[in-house]
Amino acid sequence: MLCTVNWEAAPHKPRLREREVHVWLAEVGRESRRRDLLGVLSAEEIKRAERFHFRTDGERFVRGRGVLRILLG
Repeated sequence: MLCTVNWEAAPHKPRLREREVHVWLAEVGRESRRRDLLGVLSAEEIKRAERFHFRTDGERFVRGRGVLRILLG
């Protein structure tokens, strides 16, 4: 059985109510998004991203950590 989900744009100030779970989908593939996400990382996080052996792993870290910081902020 295939399940489809209709994604809606996130509210400007999301609220998490009791007994509620939010699942987020973020488009982070574009280069412009990467620059935006780098802007929310700390200097230490940027250094950590640069230490990955494979560039793709560092990029994945930047995107994942950047989105996480935005959502938790």
